[in-house]
Amino acid sequence: MVNHNGSSNSPPPSNPIKKYNWWILMCLITFSTLLTTLMMIYFKKRTLHLTTSSNHENDVTLSSPATTINLINRYTPPKIPHEFQNYLLHNNNKKSEILPQIHHQIGKSIFSSHYNCIKHIPDHVNQTSLNNRYSLNWNSLYTSCVLENVCLNRRGEWLLYLHNPHERKKFNDQILVLTSSLRLVMHESIKFKVHTRVPPQQQVTQSNNYFTGTDENSIFKISKQFSWIQTPTFAFSRYATSNVGHLIMDNLFSVFNMMANFEYVNSNHFLLFLDDPFNKETGSLPRAGHPPERAEAVSLEWAKFFSSHKPLQLCFDQFTNSYYIHYAPCRQDNVEQSIKDQLSREEGNEVQTCFSSLFIGSVESHYFDFYGRETIFPLFRNYILNQVGYLESKKYGQENRQTHTSHQRTLKIAIQRKPISSKHKDSIINTFEIANYFNEKKTEILTRLNAIYKRFHSVEIIELKLEELKAMEQLQFFKDLDVYVSTQGSASYMSMFMLNPTSLLFFSPLCRSETLQCSDYNIRIHKTFSNVRTISLNDHLDMIECVKENSLNGVGYKVKKVEPPGSVYYYGDCHLRFNVEKFYALVLEELENIHSSSRHFS
Repeated sequence: MVNHNGSSNSPPPSNPIKKYNWWILMCLITFSTLLTTLMMIYFKKRTLHLTTSSNHENDVTLSSPATTINLINRYTPPKIPHEFQNYLLHNNNKKSEILPQIHHQIGKSIFSSHYNCIKHIPDHVNQTSLNNRYSLNWNSLYTSCVLENVCLNRRGEWLLYLHNPHERKKFNDQILVLTSSLRLVMHESIKFKVHTRVPPQQQVTQSNNYFTGTDENSIFKISKQFSWIQTPTFAFSRYATSNVGHLIMDNLFSVFNMMANFEYVNSNHFLLFLDDPFNKETGSLPRAGHPPERAEAVSLEWAKFFSSHKPLQLCFDQFTNSYYIHYAPCRQDNVEQSIKDQLSREEGNEVQTCFSSLFIGSVESHYFDFYGRETIFPLFRNYILNQVGYLESKKYGQENRQTHTSHQRTLKIAIQRKPISSKHKDSIINTFEIANYFNEKKTEILTRLNAIYKRFHSVEIIELKLEELKAMEQLQFFKDLDVYVSTQGSASYMSMFMLNPTSLLFFSPLCRSETLQCSDYNIRIHKTFSNVRTISLNDHLDMIECVKENSLNGVGYKVKKVEPPGSVYYYGDCHLRFNVEKFYALVLEELENIHSSSRHFS
């Protein structure tokens, strides 16, 4: 109570007042705690939202028709000069037909060229020996460039328009790059030369007259077929494209490597073939001993997966004696150089096509020098599979794993049936016998594997004739394959597209009929594939015989590993006959091993 008499002897607070103050203190503490908790929840949800949004954006990028790997997609092509907007070759395979009269102020250049070149020098390469052996310009070897605002005239010359006279002298009529990664064959057709000019100050069409008082070198005269390609373009010379192994290792990998080097991994680009498989000069490399029809068809089929646009090709027309760029396929007519030279100087200087960005050059062959560049495989595989809609994001959370493994499926085992009449005698000659034996053992395979985890409801054994499948069918087939028994040839590289987490590749050795010795040299590439477990049959030669004849009933010879240790064979020349019982036991053992140790079925 309050003392109204002013006495200093105030009584102590009563119990109700103490309780009231204590209640206020507790309210303040509770409010502070609640506020802190709400702030923590808010920021946690905001962080989760940002993370989810980021992941969602990544998912959208992966599923986008125009494949983009953002981490290596930083390059931006230059803008097309204003004067040439109406000549733009659009992505719908059409270009403007308007030929406007352009008036440009004399004294200022319409445009100029720019370039950026990079070079790869393997430590083990001896420059002197390479130059002596191949008569190379060392500066062009393993060099790749992006050329901006580069043009092609009717004479087939590639033109760079440079301001600096020193650079014009340095590059003029010089081999800038090689257009194929296969350095073992230094063909004239893969030597890419550039010719330099001063940046043009005046542009005219065939119907225009030159303005008087203007230096002829500064005039940019365009042909009736002129077009400007703004979409980034990757130019190369094909090699052995009817062979899927070389197609991937020595063609598409090199282009993809160049895309990554210049940070433009994007399907919004053109491929430009600089050769013609039917031409006696430029066609020898893409043919590589095979029919030109096959070399052309296979490269065109795979080009559809690699780019979102129809590929281009360098063509030559004997009726106009002119080189030009057109959609593939087209022909480079077999015409003598003397006939090509009949084009007048003025006509030859007419520009047919310009490119805002032309990527051209080569890296070392992935087939012959693979060490240290194995990262390219999963990037390339996912790029291709994403292009055709076969790439599925894999999530290994407990809920997703249970869903993924709850449905039984067919176990697929494929044995490559390579024609015995192939260039190299390296087929598995008794695939029919192997397939029959495995078919008889289907019940045992199911019982043994389902004892580990009830994953399969059936087994399918396939004698694979790869050459009978179209490229899209091949990708679909290998995506779902579990076990692949392959020869040492190009078909073995399709194992990179196997996506099942328990995939197995049985890699046959390369055996020589003269020595009856075997090597697994080419397995050095397959051993880097993280998507598949690779088993070398060179470690199981007790179950393999060499058959020299093109006959299933031919005499079989025992083989052994190549001597001395460390020696290699690059290809085999005798067929292989497997002991089916021993081979079946090995396959079943490896299947049990990988399934019992796989976390995907645990």
